[in-house]
Amino acid sequence: MSCRCGIPNRANWFVRAIIGRPVPGGTETDYVDVYVCDGHMPASELSKNQVGSLFAFSGASEWDILEWTVRDLGRYSHNRHDHVDYPHPPGYLFDCPGCEQGCHCSRGSAECVFSGVHQAFND
Repeated sequence: MSCRCGIPNRANWFVRAIIGRPVPGGTETDYVDVYVCDGHMPASELSKNQVGSLFAFSGASEWDILEWTVRDLGRYSHNRHDHVDYPHPPGYLFDCPGCEQGCHCSRGSAECVFSGVHQAFND
């Protein structure tokens, strides 16, 4: 399965960080969000350094991470409980709740069993 990082409706994890930096007269704050696939998520309980590594590419590296939240979006992982209990390629088995819950297509793959909009074919 291809990496789903950065794709809000296809990622497995959502991380939001409140960031801040000193400015004359106080602290400027902002927030940054990132959507992460299982393969790039270090753990469900993240340290400040791990959160920083997720946001290093987003231009937030000169800011201090003040707080963060992690949310498991509960989708698109072949190992999640919502797939039927026998081996199959994710996204290609009819009557499997995990396969039918969302698009599993990636560029160059066959169309999956999801009945909605197939993301890889609409990029």
